[in-house]
Amino acid sequence: MSRSRIRTLLCSLLLSIPLLVPRLQAARAMVVSAHPLASEVGLQVIAEGGSAADAAVAALCVLNVVEPHASGLGGGGFALWRGANGYPECIDYREVAPAGLDTTVYYDPADSLHLARIGGGPTVGVPATALGLHRLWQRHGRLPISRLLQPAIDLARRGYPVSEALATQITEHMEGILEDEQLSTLFLMDGLPPSPGDTLHNEPLALVFEDLVRQGLDSFPASQGAALAATVQAAGGWITAADLENYQVLIREPLRSSYRGMELLSPPPPATGGLALMECLNILEPVDLNSLDEVQWRHLFCEAHKKAARDRSARAGDPAFYTTPLDSLLDKTLARRVLDQIHPDGVHGTWPALGSQSYGERAASLPVHGEVFPPKDHGNTTHISIWDEQGNLLSLTQSINYFFGSGLIVNGYLLNNQMSDFSFETDDPLNRPAPGKRPRSSMAPLIGLREGQPVLCLGTPGGPRIPGAMEQILINHIDFGMSLQQAIDAPRMHPMGLTLVHETRLAPELIAALADLGYKPYPYGDFNSYFGGAHGIARAADGTLEGGADPRRGGQVAGYDR
Repeated sequence: MSRSRIRTLLCSLLLSIPLLVPRLQAARAMVVSAHPLASEVGLQVIAEGGSAADAAVAALCVLNVVEPHASGLGGGGFALWRGANGYPECIDYREVAPAGLDTTVYYDPADSLHLARIGGGPTVGVPATALGLHRLWQRHGRLPISRLLQPAIDLARRGYPVSEALATQITEHMEGILEDEQLSTLFLMDGLPPSPGDTLHNEPLALVFEDLVRQGLDSFPASQGAALAATVQAAGGWITAADLENYQVLIREPLRSSYRGMELLSPPPPATGGLALMECLNILEPVDLNSLDEVQWRHLFCEAHKKAARDRSARAGDPAFYTTPLDSLLDKTLARRVLDQIHPDGVHGTWPALGSQSYGERAASLPVHGEVFPPKDHGNTTHISIWDEQGNLLSLTQSINYFFGSGLIVNGYLLNNQMSDFSFETDDPLNRPAPGKRPRSSMAPLIGLREGQPVLCLGTPGGPRIPGAMEQILINHIDFGMSLQQAIDAPRMHPMGLTLVHETRLAPELIAALADLGYKPYPYGDFNSYFGGAHGIARAADGTLEGGADPRRGGQVAGYDR
C-alpha cells in the first residue's frame, strides 16, 4: 500500500487462544469481515480514495468467491449507512416471494418432512444482492465498478485458497454437492472435498462479474434472469425473469433506541433483529448488571431476550403488508413493566407451589418450545463492518440463508433459500408467505452513537441467534467494559423456551445454577458458529479505531494508521 501501513489480525489462526489475541487498533480506516482476503481488499480500496460503500462492494464480491456458501449474488440483505455528514439510512435489498408463488406446495401431505420448506426451487426468493450493492454504490461510491470487482474476478479465475470454514461446509454438504454437476466441479477435487489451503477456481462466476463490469451491477436481472429462472423452475420454484426486473431496492429510515447513553441505529422491519435487541436492552436498562452475580444477570438476560423474541415474532412483519407497532415495542415504560414481571427465582411460566421441588425439577415436566436439537444448520449469512477515512460507517449483513442456500447454483453463484424464513404455521399470520412479500429477517446490523458521534459499528450472522449474540456482545462491551474483541470472544448462550443452548466455556457451576432456576442446558461446543460470527469496530475517546473479529467464523480485522 503506497501511503499506508496495513496491519492485519488473523483471528482464524488463533482459535485456541482468542482471549490472548492483541486488539488491532488504527487511526484512519478499518474493515472487518469473515475472510482475510475480503478485509484486505476492502481496506486497499479505501486507501485508494474509495468510500466505505466502495470497500463493501469490493469485499462482498470477494466473499462471494471465497465464502460462497454464506452469501453472494444469489441472496440479499440490509446495509446500514451512517455518513460523515450525520445522515443515516438503511438500504433494504431483502429477497421477496415470487409473483407466481403457490403456497400449497409447502403443505403437500406427501412431503411429510417438509423438504419444500428447506431446499430446492420452492425456497428461492427473488435475489437482490447485485441491485442492493448497485444502489449502495450509486448513492455513496466514488471508484468505478471495474476497479471494485477486479479482485473478485482475479480470485475466481486464478484460484482462491480454501479456508477451514469452507472445507468443513463442503464436507458437511457432500451429499447435495455430489448430486449437482456444477457444484461438484466447483467445490470438489477429484470427487473429494478439498483440504484447507487447497486452491479452487470459479470461472463461471468470473464471467458473471466481468459482465456486470461491462453493463453495471443493475444489469443483473437482464443478464442473469433467464438462466436463474430456468434453474429455479426446473427445481419446482416459481421465479421468472420478470420477478427480477420488477424488484425494488428500498431506502428506509433506521430504527432508533438507546442503551446507557449510547444511541443505537438498526434496520426496521422486515429486519427485526435490531428491534428485538433494542427491546431486550430496554428491559434490562434499569438494572445495574454489575451489581448482580453472573447467575442473576444471565437469568435476567434470558428472560428479557425471550420476551423480545416473542414480541418480534407476534407483532412484526413486512411493512408492505402490516404496520409493526414500533412505538409500543420500543417504549421504555412498557419495558420496565416487563422487567417487574420477571421472576428472580425461575424461568417464565406457570409456577404452582413448589413444595420440596426445585425450579429445575419442576421445569423438567414443562414443554420445550423453539428449535429442534441437535441443530441441522450451524449458522449462515455474513457481516462486514467498515469505517473509512472520511468518517463514513457501513454495517452490512447479507445472506443466502442456510449454508449453501437452496442447494441450487447458477453460473457459479448459489441461490438462497430465504423462503424458509417465512412462517408456515397458522400461529404466525404476519409472516405467512405471499407473492411480493419480504420474509421477516433476524439480521441486525448496528451503529452506535454517543453525543451524536459514531462509536460503534457491529453485526453478526447466525439466523435467529443474531439478536441474542448482539445483546450479549453489547452487554459485555457497554456494561462490563470489555474491549470489543473480548466482548466478541466471550462465551455465549441462546435461550429458547426452557432450553438453554450454551458454549462449554461457561463455568459448570453457572450452568448448574441456571438449571436449578428451570433451564434445560444444551452444551454446544466451545467456539461454535451456531452462536454467530460477529465483526465490529469501536472508536475510543482519542479517536482510535479498535476492531473485533469473531474466532467462531475465522474473521479478520484490517486497518491502517497513515
